[in-house]
Parts: sequence; structure tokens; C-alpha cells
Amino acid sequence: MATSDDESGSSWASLTSSWSSRKRRKTRHFDRRSLGRSRDVPGVSSDDSSLNGEKHDFFPTPWEIEDLEDVGVLFAKDPISMNEMLERLKGNTRIDFPSFVKTFSDFVKEALSFSYNIDEFHQLRSNAPKYSRKELTQTLDRVNVNLLALEKRWKATVHEYVDKESDEELFHRLIGFFSMRVFCFIQSLRDYIRKIREKNDGSYKGLMKKFTEMLFLDPGDDESSRTEMVIRNKKVGRKPDVRYWEMSSEGEDTGGLVMLTEVKHSPFTPITSEDGIWIESRLKREVLGQIGAELLTECDNSFCPGIVLGIVCMRTEIIFVMLNISLKHYNAIIGNKDIDGECATINYSRSYDILNVADREEIVGTLLWLACVQKKNLHQYYLGE
Repeated sequence: MATSDDESGSSWASLTSSWSSRKRRKTRHFDRRSLGRSRDVPGVSSDDSSLNGEKHDFFPTPWEIEDLEDVGVLFAKDPISMNEMLERLKGNTRIDFPSFVKTFSDFVKEALSFSYNIDEFHQLRSNAPKYSRKELTQTLDRVNVNLLALEKRWKATVHEYVDKESDEELFHRLIGFFSMRVFCFIQSLRDYIRKIREKNDGSYKGLMKKFTEMLFLDPGDDESSRTEMVIRNKKVGRKPDVRYWEMSSEGEDTGGLVMLTEVKHSPFTPITSEDGIWIESRLKREVLGQIGAELLTECDNSFCPGIVLGIVCMRTEIIFVMLNISLKHYNAIIGNKDIDGECATINYSRSYDILNVADREEIVGTLLWLACVQKKNLHQYYLGE
């Protein structure tokens, strides 16, 4: 029988402190091979084991969705709402989330009141586009002009949102930071429009990073860091395009992984899933295998016991993915043991377009909460208190 959520949570929680103390030593600035646990994997000698601390060439094997199913990791049949996903995260961690931070959900709606469909962006290459490049540019110009007036009004009404003087100072600081990041997001969007013919993954990643930075999340800079493991005699190791780590007030990575992001260039491929699994109608099975493997290999890093959160980004559409796994199941997988009926689930959201007003409204609350997770104490981080 699979371990219940309650049992899973308590098991992970009991080891959180000890695991947290060793996370940073294994993942920063070098390949993290000590999680390989290959001593129990047939065909892999101790000389090839990651446990000896020596550096070896590591050539990961592509993971398919069938590989996930073989170790009891399954994608849920249907999407869940962002509210449900957030509640599951909140149920497994404690974080200070000042009520006035939620106000920035309204600020996002005020500052970014436009919507554009990605297909219409790409129609700019045709002879009869629905929107001209000039109209798009004019809209973005208006956002920047309006931003100055909005920032002034927000700061003039701070007393409506906060009660304590220390919160008022923080709120002023956050408003200034937010306004600057909205401007940066708009500039990134301009670059995206210019590069629309280039099929450049980097432009999609840059746009997504600027969007999350606008909501007080800081992308990690660990470009050389990769998590590597051996699972069922297969080498698994691929770094996500972006990681978001917990941070200290000095801006250094000090804690667990808040969220990973994987960027894909190809548009969503609408197909009919034989098993009726919704996400298979949006992402290719080989991509799902890769995403599942990345979530699994980051279990030991996650800030939230038994849960690993990620985002799949394709152009301007994103899907949140969340692995829920028990400690017993995880240990069986990395130790090449019998999983004994354990089953882990990868839940996911529907797809959201960050350039759509209604979609942004549904996701910004979760991203703001994750920013509080990442910064831990907003007063200390932004004011040095």
C-alpha cells in the first residue's frame, strides 16, 4: 500500500533539518554525484559509484514516461487548480506571508491590463497580421507611461494596506522594486517581439525570468550545477533551465529549492491521450519523462518535505507541475529497492499564458507566496532588519 499523505509529510519533515544542512554542500559549483547510491545497482561497480567522491564522466540516459511508471511515479489524470496546489504547499511548510503582499496581485492587474495571444504575435510575420508591430509597441509604451502615475498613487495610499510603521517602509520599498521590475518585464517583452523570427529558447527563458522577478522571485545563477543520480541502472542528470533557491538577506543561496523551470521551444502539441491523461494532450511523452526525472532528482533539495515544484514554460504558456512522494518511496527508488506498492503522483495545473490578463490573475498569488518562501523574511531581505 502507498504511504498516506500524512505519513509521507511527517517522514520527510523529520529529516528536513538534517537534509537542509547538507544540501548546499552538494549542489553548488560542482556536479552533485553523491546522491547516486549506485552501490545497489546491478552492473555498476563501486569504482563507478558516485560515493567515492572522484570525478567521472557522466552521460545521462534520456528518461521516458515509461521509466517513471516503472518506479511508481505517475502523472495525475486531470489538472488541479492553483488554489489547491498552493494549499498543498502551505500544508507542508510554514512561511511569513504579510497580508499586504497580496495587494500586488491587484497592482499587477492595474499595471499590466493588456492581453495578447502568442499566435497573434507570430502572425506579425504574415502579410495580414491581426495586430501590427506598431500597435503592440504603442501598447507597451502606454504601460510604461502609466506606471509612473500608478506608482505615485500606490505610495500615496500605503496607509490603507498596512498598520505598522515597519510594514509601511517595506511596502514603499516593494512598490519601487515592483515598478522597476514591471518596466524590465516590458523591455524583455519588446526583445521577445523583435526575436520572434529567431526561434530562440533564450528569449522565452528571459521573458519568464523577468516575469517572476517582477513578483519578487530571484532566479538562481547556478548554470554549472547539475543533479545526478543512478536510478534502476540508468544515469539521470539534467539541469533545469532555471532554479529558484531559498535566499539569505545577503542574496546568497542558503536553503532548499523553491521551484525549477524547464523551457521548451516547440508549441504545445494537441493529441489525444490513450489513457485520458490531460497533460499528455499538451506535452510530448518524452518531455514528460524528462520533467518527471528532474522533479525526482531534486527531491533531496526541495524546501517542502515530500513535494517538488516546477514550471514547464513553452513560449509564453506555463504549466505548474508538482511531485508528491513519500520518503519511503524515494529511498526505495534511489536505493534500487522494491517500491513495495508505493505510488507517487505528479499533479499539474492547466496551462496559463503570462500575456493573458485572466491567466495572470490566477497565478500571481502563488508566485508571490513562493517569493516569501524564497526570501524567508521580507523585512530582513529588503530593509536589512
